[in-house]
Amino acid sequence: MVVSGYDHGYDLRVYGLTFFMADDKTYRIDGIDMNKRKNVDCEITLKSSPVKQQCVVNNVCETEKILRELSRMFPEEQFLKRIPCVVMKHMIYSKISNRTVVDKEIDELTKNGVIRLFKLGSEEESLAVLFMDQYKEIIIRKCSDLSLTKKFISRILDKIKETTVEKEALIKAHFTEENIKILIHDCLLTVRTTNTYWFCFPGAGEFMKTYVKGRRSILGLVKKSKYQQILQNELELRNMKKTVQLGVYYHIHDIIGADLVTCTDFYQLQNESQKIGFPAGVANEVVQKMFLRYEKQSTYEKQAAILGNIASSEINIPSACQEVVVTDNAHIDVPKTVKSTSVENRKNERKDGSEIFNGDDRGIYRWSQTIRDIDVFIAVPKDIQRAKQLKVKIDSLRLTVEILQQHGSFLLVNQTFPHKVKPDECLWSLVGEHVQVNLEKKDEQWWDRLFSSDPPIDTKKIDTAVMASELSQEEHMKIEELMVNQEKRQQFPSVI
Repeated sequence: MVVSGYDHGYDLRVYGLTFFMADDKTYRIDGIDMNKRKNVDCEITLKSSPVKQQCVVNNVCETEKILRELSRMFPEEQFLKRIPCVVMKHMIYSKISNRTVVDKEIDELTKNGVIRLFKLGSEEESLAVLFMDQYKEIIIRKCSDLSLTKKFISRILDKIKETTVEKEALIKAHFTEENIKILIHDCLLTVRTTNTYWFCFPGAGEFMKTYVKGRRSILGLVKKSKYQQILQNELELRNMKKTVQLGVYYHIHDIIGADLVTCTDFYQLQNESQKIGFPAGVANEVVQKMFLRYEKQSTYEKQAAILGNIASSEINIPSACQEVVVTDNAHIDVPKTVKSTSVENRKNERKDGSEIFNGDDRGIYRWSQTIRDIDVFIAVPKDIQRAKQLKVKIDSLRLTVEILQQHGSFLLVNQTFPHKVKPDECLWSLVGEHVQVNLEKKDEQWWDRLFSSDPPIDTKKIDTAVMASELSQEEHMKIEELMVNQEKRQQFPSVI
């Protein structure tokens, strides 16, 4: 962070710290140290410049800021300081979406000795984060052998940054078997294997018990709610002190960061002070649009089912309305029964419901279209059960569907469109064994293919009819105006 000033009397306030000129070469800083939580007073040397002087303060990365914010949520006083302020690593993902950046900055903070990671539980993502100054303070306060603990800090903790330590490394650092037993008793180490130990901290067992209990309570509350959905504000107001001792706020970041729930800002209104959410009226428009789309799909499915039932049976036509065939010799042939072949033909026209309506079936994917949008159904392997196993990217001229696996990933679809779409208005979801992608066309036109590499369909066979429910309000008004004008012309015909 670089702070700039132009004269001796220039005050600078950044992140709650007040900077002011002490003399020609230094700035003095009065503020609050978030680690020790007490007033500090320090001097920082200035870079020389004839016009503009700069005060350079060590840059605090975004991940460290979020870590300190999350650690302040930990109810340290409730546990009578038996447990340090623990933050689970995945909780950071609830505040910073770019996980690659978070992981990189976590590695850097660990390397610089700012924080330490601890492995808790059997799950891969169960990594706890503690600030080193808090960690050292609590192990010194709770140790049974102060000299041994200080030796452990200087020879092991300050040099080994991993979550485990080998027994051989402890012996080389002159720790005896008896010393190791004391370290295990003081909860500084736990046994992993015969020759390997996990680093640990006092109160880790109590923390895990409280943490798991609180998480289950929060998830249970979400699952029991209607449609397994609950507003975050409503969840925060719940009184759950007995079962959620770490606090509701703490566990909200826990379950969001661990991908146990999905979080949406759909119900929030965007304003000048709050950039998240939707502008007024946009959410209603999205809901109405999706409702009309799936109402149309449901209508198609019901019609196809009715047509299928009719076509599967013969229709007995009463004699009063039976068709007759007149021949040259005036012989009249009256058939007893007639099959509904026209219904059968209509069934074949809509054989696959709406999934290839005005579109095509290309094997791995099928697509249908209206004048404004396109629905794509892409088949995925049966073992793909969750949306986070997929990475779908929709650009204006390209669709990419990638399957994420433990040992790598592979592209299922990587194709270009013949015409542009609106990426911000496109949606996708995992439905059964298909990825359903809805594409909003940039221009209202009929496509003769989904991807540029596909063979074209016969656009002459496209059903260009538009349902009244799909028309915009302006189009409805225009149609009503035309109908009124037509009625007037019929009532008062012009004389030629």
